Amino acid sequence: MLTRLRVAAASSEGEAVRRGLVLLAVGAAQVALLAGLAYVGMPDFGDEFDAFDAERWSRGDHQLGRSYLDPANVGVGAGNLRIKLPARSLEGGEIRSNALYGYGAYSAP
Repeated sequence: MLTRLRVAAASSEGEAVRRGLVLLAVGAAQVALLAGLAYVGMPDFGDEFDAFDAERWSRGDHQLGRSYLDPANVGVGAGNLRIKLPARSLEGGEIRSNALYGYGAYSAP
């Protein structure tokens, strides 16, 4: 009877160690995941729009319903992005980033 109690106590200590290691691994994974989400959630770039940066941006060139997004309607200069919407037409302009950014709030002053 005494032998059985010692074996049971040893297996519960091993089980407790395994549980502790599993909790430690899960906690480390959660910290890494949250750190990655915090990094992705904070884009750290700006663009002065003194010149069009084709490595960062693309101009739209496609039909959008009945309208056409013409790359000629997109321009930059003097620190401004200009998107023309010609009068009495269904044309417009579009700019999109070449990099992938996650969901969030983005703003332009």
